[in-house]
Amino acid sequence: MNRLSQLSGQYDEEQMLQQQIIELDNWFKSPRFNNVLRPYTAKQVAEVRGQIVPNQFSDFMARKFYKLMMDLKKSKGFSLACGALDTVQVINMSKYMTSIYVSGWQCSSSASTTNDPGPDFADYPYDTVPKKCDQLVKMQRFQDRRQQYERSLITAEQRKQKKPYDYLVPVICDADAGFGGTSSVMKLTKLFIESGAAGIHLEDQRPDLKKCGHMAGRVVTSTNTHVQKLIACRLQADIMGNELFIIARTDALGARFIETNVDLIDQPYILGVTKFHDRPCTYPEAGVFIIEQMIDKDKRIQATNQWLNQCEIGGIKKAKDLAKRLGFELEFDWEQCRNPDGFYALKSSVHYCAIRAKEYLKYADALWMETSTPDLKVAKELSDELQFELQHNKVLCYNCSPSFNWSKFGFSDSELKNFNSELGKLGYTWQFITLAGFHLNALQSERFSKDLSERYMLAYVEDIQRKEEKHNVDQLRHQKWSGAEIIDHVMTIVNQSTLISSGEDSTEHQFDNK
Repeated sequence: MNRLSQLSGQYDEEQMLQQQIIELDNWFKSPRFNNVLRPYTAKQVAEVRGQIVPNQFSDFMARKFYKLMMDLKKSKGFSLACGALDTVQVINMSKYMTSIYVSGWQCSSSASTTNDPGPDFADYPYDTVPKKCDQLVKMQRFQDRRQQYERSLITAEQRKQKKPYDYLVPVICDADAGFGGTSSVMKLTKLFIESGAAGIHLEDQRPDLKKCGHMAGRVVTSTNTHVQKLIACRLQADIMGNELFIIARTDALGARFIETNVDLIDQPYILGVTKFHDRPCTYPEAGVFIIEQMIDKDKRIQATNQWLNQCEIGGIKKAKDLAKRLGFELEFDWEQCRNPDGFYALKSSVHYCAIRAKEYLKYADALWMETSTPDLKVAKELSDELQFELQHNKVLCYNCSPSFNWSKFGFSDSELKNFNSELGKLGYTWQFITLAGFHLNALQSERFSKDLSERYMLAYVEDIQRKEEKHNVDQLRHQKWSGAEIIDHVMTIVNQSTLISSGEDSTEHQFDNK
């Protein structure tokens, strides 16, 4: 199609639509999406995407992150990210890390767009994390520009001797539980893409009751409800022509309640009561108890396996039909185990998380199971259950959370050092310390403030300035770091100004090497 004709509004609508459909269909069939299920067609996407699909920075970063994950997966390696609290942290982290994390908890506690702090209940404005991502990514892009300008001023030989930093490190963001249903998830995804995120994670907690994954009182949605959110997220990315890396998170391991009992996948793990059992149990457990009491020993194993398999794949209705064929009826009441809020009691396990994960990974690129302890055995149990999925371009994620008191779990220093490597061998290709920036800031500001109150300027010079110089911290020359020299250069291009901020009168030259 003639671009000038399109810009002037003179174009063939049908031709443009068909061209988009063909391009989308080819894109969907690319190796990147070999194992991504889309319950919609290229035509349906083309019909709602508009005439112009911008080539966004986010798509470049998403592709970069996906390649990183696939390369690391092949070598059984890992990328360890830190939660960045501000622009200084993100740049210093970008010099040494291969990915960056933006935490909803950190934003909730320190960076809400209303500036109203609070716990991680996802009750802050839904644009909070996208705006933090936007801030951090813009700083990455600015420092990339600043570095290129500075390197243009040195010789080719000097450039060879000093390699540049790659400040454009992929940023992965916390999308919480999506802040609502389908349309909310799509609007949130759009904000993240526009902010430059390479990927996001969505969790299966109920949005209005969302809590930090290391707090009590969590309620998960049905498996299918979360699947719909993942589809909505992928659809929005497709509309925008973006290869956004989508991480599905499950909180089912630590959740005690589920919002509904209608999903066949969830039914075998919901607790109820039966006259055949003296305590709450799941429907499959109740059936096994009866089989052990009523069926001959030589037929018991076969009947038990048949029963458990039917419960897991067909839900309670089909299991009841099987019970009749096996010669018993099972009255099961899960209403009695509902809590005062009306939610159904849930029996959690790694196996149940894996069952949910298998559904999520049909649509997502990675799976994160939130845990309450740093435990390699638990990590291996999930990895073993998802071996089929891990063979098909999927990866696992692991939260190396500061919510864990790592010193209480008996790790030696050697075991702590090797913890991430061991996770990498199990397929946990992306790992992250969610609140690293928060705790880094807390420790250093606490120590420095106390020392400053006692030793005044000596504390500042000894604790900060001399150490910045010793460790070659870029921010020592804060005027340069903030871009004074590149802006000076731009101003001389525009108006030949001689009022250069980085001239010889600038105090920044006091830090020049002697």
